[in-house]
This record gives sequence, C-alpha cells and structure tokens, in this order.
Amino acid sequence: MRRPAPWALAWFGAGLATGLARFWAPVGALWLLPLAMGARVPALGLAGGVGGIGWLLGRVARAADERGCAARLLAGDVTLQVRLMEPAAAGGGRVALAAAGGGCRGVLPARWPRGIPAAAGAVGVARGRWLAHERGAGRARGFLLVQAWRQAAVAPTAGDRVRAWVQHSSSRLFGPRASLVDAFVIGRRAELDPGLVADFRDSGLTHLLAISGFHVGIMAGWCAVLLRAAHRSRRTATLAGLAVATGYSLFLGWPAPAARATLALAIVGLTRLRQRAVDTPSLMAVALLGVLALDPFALTEVGAWLSATALWGSWAAERWVRRELAAGPVLRAIAASTGALAATAPITVFVFGTAAPIAVVLNLVAVPMCALAVPALFLAVALGGLGVPGAGALAAGGGLLLEGLQRLAAIGARVPGGHLVLVPGAAAALPWVGLLVLAGWIAAGHVPARVVARRAAVLLAAAAWVLVAAEEWRRRAAAANTGALALHFLDVGQGDAALLRTPRGRWIAVDAGPRDARRDAGATRVLPALRRAGARALDILFVSHAHADHLGGAAALLEAMPVGLVVEPGRVVDDPLYQRFLALVGARAVPWRAGRSGDRWTVDGVTLRLVHPDTAWGEFGLDLNEDSLVLLVEYGAFRAALVGDAGFHAEQALGDRLGDVDLLKVGHHGSRTASGAAWLARLRPEAAVVSLGRGNRYGHPSPEALARLAAARARVWRTDRDGTVTVRTDGRDWHLETARGATQQGAAGAPARPPS
Repeated sequence: MRRPAPWALAWFGAGLATGLARFWAPVGALWLLPLAMGARVPALGLAGGVGGIGWLLGRVARAADERGCAARLLAGDVTLQVRLMEPAAAGGGRVALAAAGGGCRGVLPARWPRGIPAAAGAVGVARGRWLAHERGAGRARGFLLVQAWRQAAVAPTAGDRVRAWVQHSSSRLFGPRASLVDAFVIGRRAELDPGLVADFRDSGLTHLLAISGFHVGIMAGWCAVLLRAAHRSRRTATLAGLAVATGYSLFLGWPAPAARATLALAIVGLTRLRQRAVDTPSLMAVALLGVLALDPFALTEVGAWLSATALWGSWAAERWVRRELAAGPVLRAIAASTGALAATAPITVFVFGTAAPIAVVLNLVAVPMCALAVPALFLAVALGGLGVPGAGALAAGGGLLLEGLQRLAAIGARVPGGHLVLVPGAAAALPWVGLLVLAGWIAAGHVPARVVARRAAVLLAAAAWVLVAAEEWRRRAAAANTGALALHFLDVGQGDAALLRTPRGRWIAVDAGPRDARRDAGATRVLPALRRAGARALDILFVSHAHADHLGGAAALLEAMPVGLVVEPGRVVDDPLYQRFLALVGARAVPWRAGRSGDRWTVDGVTLRLVHPDTAWGEFGLDLNEDSLVLLVEYGAFRAALVGDAGFHAEQALGDRLGDVDLLKVGHHGSRTASGAAWLARLRPEAAVVSLGRGNRYGHPSPEALARLAAARARVWRTDRDGTVTVRTDGRDWHLETARGATQQGAAGAPARPPS
C-alpha cells in the first residue's frame, strides 16, 4: 500500500464504531474490506490489528460513558450538587454544569432559569428535571431543566477565572457586540442574537461562529508569521506556533476540530523541520486518527464529520485546479470554497435539511476578514484585560471587521436561491451525493483538459435526458389527475390544527391543537386523522407559536410517528409545556429550526414559504400571538395563508408581502384584534376558515372580525359549526367541503371580488 495511513484510518474507524455500537457484527464486517479488495496477508494482519485497537478503545469509551451522569441519571426530577462551568445570565439560557452528585460525575448541559444569575465556578445544589435523549451509538445525552438553585460557595478554577476575565474585557471593549466577540474568541454562543445566528446560518458562514480548526490555524499562523518577520528561526517560529495552537485548543476544552488542527499543524511543522515532504491525504488521516484516539465519540459527532469533509473537499478541489488548470490564487480559492461546500452538503442536507450555495462566493471575502479579525480581537481582549495601551485601537479595527462580517452575512442571507431549505433525510441528500460523485468522476485522475471537457459534456447530456424524462413523468402524473394538494383544517376545539397532504402523499402539520388536563387534541383528533389517511410520518411539523392551543398536541405526534423537521419561532418561553416539547424534540433527535421570513420548502411541487416573523421583528416576547409563524402555501396558481394567532401588529408589519390569496386561515380564532380591514383588502381571500371551539369563553369569533370578513366578501367557514374543513386543489381550481357536506369552489388565482 502506497498510502497506509488512510487505510489505517478506515480500519481503525470500523473497529471504533464496532466498539461503540450496540449491534456490532455488521460494522465489524467492514474489517473484511481489504480481503474483498484482494489485499495480501500482511495487509489483513494490519487491518485486524488496527481495527482491534479501535474496537478496544471504543469499548473502553463506551464503558466510561456509561458511568457518567448523562447515562446514569433517570428521567424525571433530580437534585444534584453542581459547579457552573460558565456564568449564568439573569435572562437564563444554556449553561454547562459539572455534576458531582446522584452517584455520578460529568459535564451536563442545562437550561438555567431566569432571574437567578450566577458566576462561573459557583458551587451549590441544583434541583430540576433531567430530560434524557434517546440513546444511540454516540454519547449518552440529555439536559437538565434547572428549576431551583441554592448556592453554597464560589470556587472558580484557573480556567474559570481566565474565561471570566476574557468576558469582562470583551464587555468593556466591545459593549453590545461582546457576545459576538466571545463567539469568535472563546466559542461561547449562548448570548448571541438569534437573528444574527440566522443570518450567518442562511449565508453559509455559520462555521465562522463555531471555534474550529480554522481559528486555531489562524492563531498559530499569525504567531509564526510575526516571529519570522522578527527574524527568528523557522524552528522557533514553528514550535511557537504549535505551542499557541496547543494552548488555545486546551483553553477551549480540546474540541475535535481544534484537536484535529493542532495535530495536523504538529505533523506538518515537524516534518518540515526534518525537511521531509508531506503527503496531504496521509497527513489528514494521521490527524484524524489522533483525534479519534483522544476522543472516540468524535466518530459520532456531526461537527467532526463536517470539519473533516470540508477539509478534504477544499484540498481535493484546490489540488485539482492547481495541477490540471495551472490556476492562480483566485481560482484556487474559489475551488477550495466550492469543494468544501460540495463535500459537506450531503451531510448538512441529510441532518439539517439546509445548504447554502451562496457561501462559495461569500467565503472568498469572509475568510480573509475573519483571518484578520480573530487575532485582532484576541489581542484586544488580552491587552485590554491587562490594561495595556493600544487595546482600544485593536478593538476598533476588530470591531470594523466584525461589522463587515455581520453585513456580509445579512446580505448573503437575503440573496434569492442562496440558501436552500429542504426536508432532512436521505431523499434530500441523494442529489447532493450524486453531484459529488459526478464531480469526482469528471475530475478523476491526472487527465488532460479535453478529457475533462468530454466527461462534462457526457454529464450534461445525461442531465438533459433525465430532465426530459422527468418532465414526461410529471406530464403523465398530471394527466392521471394524481397531483392534488389537500388541506384539512381539523375540528380540535378551541385551538388550531391543519394537515397538508402533498400530491404524492407526504404529510405536513401546522399546529397540533390544544392540550389540557382533560384532553389532548394531538392524541384524540390529529393523530387519528393521520392514521385514518394512512400517514406513517410527518415531513414537517410547524408550530406557529408556543401557546397551548397550538402547541399542546405536538408531543403526541412526536411520540407516535417519525417527524422529519420541526419549525417554530424559536423564542425561549418559560413554560413547562414548551420546555417539555423542546425536550421531546431533542430526545427524538428531530431536526429543529427557528423559522424566519424567507425560509422556504418545496415538497412534491408544493411551496411552503414563511413570511413572518423576520429578523427585524422588534416585538419578540411582548405578545406570543404576534410572534406567530405566518405560512404561505402555494401550489400552481393556488395560494393559501395560514397565520396562526397573528393580529393587527403582525398584519401591519407584513404589509403587501403576501399578495392575493384564495384561502385564509383566519388569525387568532376570529378575535377582534386580528383580520383588520386593510389586511383583508390586501389579501382578498375568497374563503376564510376560522378554527375555534363551540361555546368558547373568549367570544370567538368576534362580531367585529366577522363583519370585516363579510365586507371583504370572503365566505366564512367555522370548525365549531361546520366541523373539519377540507380544501383540495390541482393548482388550477379548488374545492372546499366541510364535514357537514357544505361546499364552495373557485378558480385558483382568480381575482377576488372587490369589497363593496
């Protein structure tokens, strides 16, 4: 074998996975891969030996994990003696706790209550509820919902003091931007503005907010460059850079990406000092072997996979354009960015349902800016904490770079088509895997440019044939009249629940009805409706907001069937029902997303587009009703607006963003504070569905709202009077029918009658 290190990594990984997994035989069979490839006996011996070491390490790691708190704590109420590993803000949020009670030890993630600030290093007794996640091959997981805290003492460690010192210095120098500085310098993201995080996510720049090998490499690289500029020897610069990388990684807690970068830098530096050439695939393999040896569970972490595949993709693409096209630095940078996206897209789409093609362009600007910003911020915080003159100037320069990155992320997040939101899973990831395989085939081997051109031409021809065939299949499906979208507005009492069945039989839920001490509409109404229709899974569950009459039944759905994605406003609500919902989403490992205006999904030709709230919405938390997701459903010419409990404030903020609709799910159950005259004049719905309970104590629907709907000449349907309301459309015409047999029909997209 010319390159034994990558093979050793594969065998070690197979053995490690075998040791970590509960059902090991299928994974262990991967050890036979060399035999299937005709490897010789020495190679088989190496495979067995390396794989055996991996298996043993996996078993040891699993046994150690089983002794930790996350594995040993039983779901339910617990009381633990803990130490805060990071400060808990008065507003609450996520913190890390070091537990030392209940017969176990270990680090636990926790959600801290509001109004109880505590310093890093605070020791005391936390009482709360442990919510265990479903077990898999990875670490035991869960989180503690802290309900009460009794502090005994404050005993910060040296690391606690350093982190507190860094945060104090950044707060003094950067003010309101300190949370962003903390994310870049020490990896603390708990206090970042959700809108800012959404911009970085949607623009494909979220990797800049997470401490990674890139950040470690920047710190080590600048150290080496400055020492070389000061006429120090290469040996001194290299060793100093490695010392900085190691110290920084240890300070951060030795996360897998930082560990990988440190090991890679050590291997590169030491081999260059010995004047030996470095084989990049072998370098990456050895670095990953080191990471897995130090942290076996990195094999099960999505972040570690993304880091490794991004590195491989950028290297492979840059190497190809450099060797085959003799490309200059600009084209090589574009190739590296494209390669990283292509390599990571199958994983991000499979796990999270997102991809950001715009990142290929944005990273060309963002990466150099970050390379300048990180050392400037780090030095500013360090010097500012020591009171050294010049810290303010560095902070000003770093702040300008941060401002530029924020603006770049905000612009990139709003580029049409720059950010794709799909239903997570294998079906969504398969096209990206195909693109990656085809790109590899086109560029395979050391071949002339004309061969690459021929392969690309073959690929384009094949793609054209596939498109022609797909169009024919679409035409035949339409001719067979199988392409109907159905919207079912269920009678769930005083609450909301709607089910959408796509033309190919996939299901989407928008809210899940109320839940109280007497009944659970999710279990008694929504779930039976899905089962009667033969639904086996939900592709997406939208929760318009965190009130019990919309959220209550969601737990029953999550417990009863697979859910591909949960979308909700994402504002943390101090309510047990909402916290149990979040815990269940985490326990079931369901992908979760904080929905924002511009998010868009297309399922079987049905487009689901969020138009509210956006990141500029300034009234979060003042009234949860006004935070409601507003969803526009489009199929052909048919358009329906589902607005949750959004009222006058949200309607005014939306303005003309929706345009005309055929169908309106009336906001807030027909409350007098929703469905304003100006709003209805802009939407011009032909049919309006009000979801409410018979004889409800709120007086819904209000006479004022009904009068405004009548003035807009929208025909009103009520679930308390008409039962479940079902609308079916082929994208050209639509037909409404109630459980009582009443009907209405219309032409999709036809101009509504103007109000009289």
